[in-house]
Amino acid sequence: MVNTQKNDRFKKITSARAAKINNMLRLVGNCANKNNYSYSDSEVIELFSEIEANLNEAKHRFEVFRSHTPNAGFREEFENAFTWVEGFMRNVRGMPDKKALIFPHTGEIWSYSELNSETNRCANALLDMGVRRGDRVMYQTNNCPEFIFIYIACQKLGAVGCPVSMNISPAQTASIINFTEPSVLFYKSNGDTELAVNTAIRKPKLVVLDFPAGKRRLSGHISYEEFVSRSPSTEPNTAARPTIYDETTWFHTSGTSGRQKCVPVTGVNEVASVYDVIHQLAVTSSDIMMTLSSWSHRGGLHCCGPAAALYTGSTLVAETGFNAKLFLRFIEEYRITLLSGLVPEFHALAKEQQTSERNLASLKRIISVGSILSTAESLNIMQNICPRLYNGYGTTETFWNTILTPSHQPFYPGSVGVPCLNDDVRIVQMYDDRDAMPDELVPRDGVTKGEII
Repeated sequence: MVNTQKNDRFKKITSARAAKINNMLRLVGNCANKNNYSYSDSEVIELFSEIEANLNEAKHRFEVFRSHTPNAGFREEFENAFTWVEGFMRNVRGMPDKKALIFPHTGEIWSYSELNSETNRCANALLDMGVRRGDRVMYQTNNCPEFIFIYIACQKLGAVGCPVSMNISPAQTASIINFTEPSVLFYKSNGDTELAVNTAIRKPKLVVLDFPAGKRRLSGHISYEEFVSRSPSTEPNTAARPTIYDETTWFHTSGTSGRQKCVPVTGVNEVASVYDVIHQLAVTSSDIMMTLSSWSHRGGLHCCGPAAALYTGSTLVAETGFNAKLFLRFIEEYRITLLSGLVPEFHALAKEQQTSERNLASLKRIISVGSILSTAESLNIMQNICPRLYNGYGTTETFWNTILTPSHQPFYPGSVGVPCLNDDVRIVQMYDDRDAMPDELVPRDGVTKGEII
């Protein structure tokens, strides 16, 4: 029941304040007259981005307090605390000196405390650049430390991180820029990104992560070192905590099964994906992870990549590009326990291992994604790399849905395995002229073919 006295006070105060806001918005709208004023499209976008951000923040505060039921406190805490970034901060507080990231390319090592400090410098620099909750931050780079700084910084600010593969055409990159409309674009310079930016309609602020020596930097492009040079390593001062419902990451698929598309992932999706990895691979904080594939894709980021490793308190070993001989040395040298990658990458490792004969005994489990494995392929990888081989199947939207375990691997070639925990899978009839309805199931006879939904 609404308290009449408090409700009257609410109406009186909000009506007066809303009237002031509406009047000021009308005055702002008067500035659109180009007979009296001059402005660019980017200035208009920046003006209304801040107004929209403040409006969304005010609305969010009402959402937090909309429920006064006895479980409201739990609901508020769960919705704000069951996020990926809260899990990372738990490790920063609980094991600050533990190794979080190893980058063999330069020999650099970051503890959880040091990684958090570097992330905060990036987050504070983004704040200074005007990035706010809900804004998109695009980064087109390989598996490097800056990727992780940006990924975590976006989580802290409530911004939407948009990792993009470097192995796409400038036209595809330009299309993603136009669709995403990022406030900032971080990139590794290879010529293609500059071309994409020049052809894109939307012009984000540009930060170069790596620029070839002797090459002239384009106007308006600043280096990452310049970008963070004046930013403190303290926690960013944001108006509100991110929630499990906020979009955290936008993945852009390669388009192998159709047109290239954008897939949004929310805070609770991030955590649920990590728990899938924890359950299937029995992850603990003592694990040392490495992935052979790009972090710009769902499997690379969440399976043995930054998302899984840094949420669970594990150590992540990262390298900029795949090289079979080099990665075998890393497995032996850093005693990698969990390894993920694409099937062709595992084939390359198995072939190289036959001559390198590295000590790979530290590997507890390996998981391949991206395509099926024949019996011969499975046995080759299991004999030369690790006998505990998993094959995961899923989508960018939902992560893993089914998994083929080591015990089934050699005997069910081409099978997608069994449903993952909390996944419901149905096999429905196949028709030539229409799609089946969800309840048109095939007989459970182990023979009749159908389609997975």
